[in-house]
Amino acid sequence: MTALTQGGVVFKRFEGVVLDAGWGRGEVAFRKSPDGESTFMDRGGRTCSAPNREVFSYEDRLHPVLAHGSDTELARFLTARCGPEFDVAPLQAGPRRADISVLEPPSTVPPPPRRPQPPR
Repeated sequence: MTALTQGGVVFKRFEGVVLDAGWGRGEVAFRKSPDGESTFMDRGGRTCSAPNREVFSYEDRLHPVLAHGSDTELARFLTARCGPEFDVAPLQAGPRRADISVLEPPSTVPPPPRRPQPPR
């Protein structure tokens, strides 16, 4: 992390579509900010922002989920929203590879492993 990343993580190369929905300490940012924006990035580094209410379904306010039920549906949304130059091919390539932890309440997501401590 550097000052340029504003405290975040930057993926230099990823063979897919990345969704950056922001973050908040102890919570999922898109849950707290339905009126905010999320940003998608394709494998070519092109970015496209969309209002959270177009990306997520807030039918269950405590557990919002992606509003697009399949990768194909998400690809159609991104092409319409971001233009044909936005690379959605990875969404049409096969099974979804997603971190499902965003669907879990923060209390059930295990903390990262701790760094080993030197013997005392």
